Amino acid sequence: MAAQYGGGSLRYFTVAVTAITAGTSFGVTGAPAVVTGPDRAAPAESPHAVTVPRCKLGPAAATSR
Repeated sequence: MAAQYGGGSLRYFTVAVTAITAGTSFGVTGAPAVVTGPDRAAPAESPHAVTVPRCKLGPAAATSR
């Protein structure tokens, strides 16, 4: 969860919980702990190569269906 304080600072916490299978109730099983905030991750480079042939598109190919 996240908490924003009066000065604008933001802190992130993790809280251990346990829930029943139906998801209708849960209980906190531990004290909150401060964790680092989210950061942008660089996208992974695809291990797959895709070759797209060059060709001219005619009017029929440019229409959407």
